[in-house]
Amino acid sequence: MGKPPHGATMFLVLSLILVSTPQAYSQERESPTGDKKPIVVMLEKTKGRVVWTVDSKVVDDPLHTLAVLGELRGHDTPVVVLLSKHVSLDMIWNVEGTAWKAQLDRLRFFLVDRERGTMREINRGPAIPISTHPPN
Repeated sequence: MGKPPHGATMFLVLSLILVSTPQAYSQERESPTGDKKPIVVMLEKTKGRVVWTVDSKVVDDPLHTLAVLGELRGHDTPVVVLLSKHVSLDMIWNVEGTAWKAQLDRLRFFLVDRERGTMREINRGPAIPISTHPPN
C-alpha cells in the first residue's frame, strides 16, 4: 500500500471536486446554447385515449407535474410539445391551457410522424376569418 496523499495534494483534489460540482449541475439544467433544458411533453393515442408523457414519464396529472417542474426549473423554462399524428390537433389548446395554469408559457408544438421518423413544427398565428384567400 502507498502512503496517504500529502496535505497539498488532498487539498487540490478536494478543490477540483468542489469546483466541478456546480458546473456539472448547471450543465444538466442548461443546453449548450445557455438556454434551460426544456420540459418535453409528448401526447400519444393508446387504446383510444390520449396518454401524456412528461420528460419520458407517463403522468396521470399533467397539470400537477408541469407545475412542479415549473417550480423546480423556473417558469421561464421552455416546453417542447410533441403531438403524435394520431392525436387531434384540438389537443394543442388543452396542452396550452394546462401549461399556462402551471405558469409555463414558452411552448413550441411539433407534429410527430413516427413511421417516417420526422416532426414538423406547428406555427400558430392570430385567428383570421375562414376564407379561400387568406391574407399573406
